Order: sequence, then C-alpha cells, then structure tokens
Amino acid sequence: MERSGRIRYKFRLSLITSHSKLGIRSKLMPKDYVADTIATAEVLVNSSFFIYGNFESSSSNGKITLISNKTNEEVPNGMKLVIVIRSTEFHYMTTAVSADVDSGYYHIEVEHLGRKDTLPTIHLIYKRPVFDYLGKTYTIVDNVTLNVMGQSGVNTGISAIYFEFSSAHPYTPGSVAGVTFQSYEGLTAFPTELYDKPIALNIVGQDRKSIKFISPDIPAGYYSNWIDTGLLAPSSINLFFDFESTEWGKNNRLSIGGV
Repeated sequence: MERSGRIRYKFRLSLITSHSKLGIRSKLMPKDYVADTIATAEVLVNSSFFIYGNFESSSSNGKITLISNKTNEEVPNGMKLVIVIRSTEFHYMTTAVSADVDSGYYHIEVEHLGRKDTLPTIHLIYKRPVFDYLGKTYTIVDNVTLNVMGQSGVNTGISAIYFEFSSAHPYTPGSVAGVTFQSYEGLTAFPTELYDKPIALNIVGQDRKSIKFISPDIPAGYYSNWIDTGLLAPSSINLFFDFESTEWGKNNRLSIGGV
C-alpha cells in the first residue's frame, strides 16, 4: 500500500559499526548534530552511513539516488540501500557509498514504499586507504594483488610502490623477536645489503579498491615477519606507496608483510 506525505527524517552519517543518538555523525565530526544545525555534512567515499526517518517499515523496498550538485545529474550506482532496521523512534537505512564516486558536493533522494524526500547537501571526500597484508608465499615475478582493507579508504591513483626490510628488526635465527631467515638457494644468512633499501615494484594494474604489482626480485628464501600489535604497527617487512595526489604524497607505509 502506498503511503502519503513526506518522510519526516533526521539523518546520521557514521561508520556502520557505530551506534549512538540520532543526528549526523561521521569520523570527520567531533560529535552528533541534528540535520538542520549544519549546512553540509562530510562523508567518506567507500564507506557506509545511516539515514534515519519515519519510514514506518523495515522493508528494504526503497532506493537511494546520489545527485551531483554541480551537474544536477544522477550518479549511476553511486549509492545503494543495504538494509532498513527498526529503531525506537525512527527506522534507519544502512547506505553504502561506492568507491568509484568522485569527491565533491551531492544531494540524496530517498524513496521508500512510494514516498520520496531529498536530504541536505553532503560533501563526499577521499581518505587515504590501508591495504591488506602481503601474503606468505610468492614466486619471483608473480603478479600480486593487494586489496584496500575494508572501508579504510579509496585508491585515487598510485604512481610507485616500494618494498623494504627494516633494520630495526634484524633477521637473526632464534632471536627473541622471532624474526628468522631460512635459505633456499645456498644462502646461510639474511643478505644485509637489503636492509632499509627501497626495492621498486612494477605496477601492472590498479583501481579504486586494489593495486596489482610484480613481486619483489629478492633472493629466494623464507622471510618471517616481526610485527607489533595493532594496524600498521612496527614491522620488519613494509610496503610504501607514492600517490599521484599531492595531498597524500610519497612514502606512505600502508601495508606490511603477512605473519
């Protein structure tokens, strides 16, 4: 049955894992806001956020349309409705922003069970990504693909990648740190000339959510990895990325060796 009237809404922009009061919130905002207290909310490209409203149903029979303020044209597949969940006062829509959307100013048209409304302007922005850890076993000159880790950010274009062993965690068989090197081609110790030496990797492809390159040309062997706790914590095996964007620049340590 078609419902009449406008959707009375408040909307909140946040990570999908965050739950708090109604209003607007994202990583880029220090606290919650109600929808009419700020002119423009900021949302990350390749992220999820909530739209709260009096949808009166948890049906996912709806549509989220992203429209560019600059061209007033719809962005195909720019956003999608994931699910509608019942809350105490309002229902909320979990909405996903595509990684392929350009940064800029947009507005959102919400349609649900025959009713439509338009939300205030939002500003979509990029965040520097973190990539998955380098895997454990590769053959020299293999193609290696690293994906952007979850919704950590978006790859806007990488010009160079470097592989590097850190001398801060040297390879000593049986060391307390557990960092060991095992030879496969007659080497009896780690080749120390590789410490802190950027080894350029040949990029063969990339998109907003991944990067593909040729594995490093280093002596064959087993290189275990020392890693402290935490995301991108100190590590003995590191990958550095140079972005085409001058904002993010060069020498970004955004991945480490697998453990």
